[in-house]
Amino acid sequence: MIQITPQMRIVAAVYPNDATAREQKMSSSARRHFHQINSGPVMENLHVWLGRQLEGRLVEPNSSLGVAISYMLKHWTRVMISPTSSDGETAPGSAGRTRVPT
Repeated sequence: MIQITPQMRIVAAVYPNDATAREQKMSSSARRHFHQINSGPVMENLHVWLGRQLEGRLVEPNSSLGVAISYMLKHWTRVMISPTSSDGETAPGSAGRTRVPT
């Protein structure tokens, strides 16, 4: 049986927000604003928890989990802000990872 951790609950709390944004067919900028308001505090809690794991040496930095946490913290800004094209829409097929050439 898989044990549900508080951190899994933090991440799981974002998914209903994303589903709402998709159901309402929000534009990229509206979706970003919606997530900033509704998911931002949840994700900030995760960010704090991730930092504590490494700073408090609660996770071995060279372990698989430690490396994953380090990567997530290093790329936090890029993870939290999806790139958009010049018209403010996410690039088609990009899942928010690449920009549409302008």
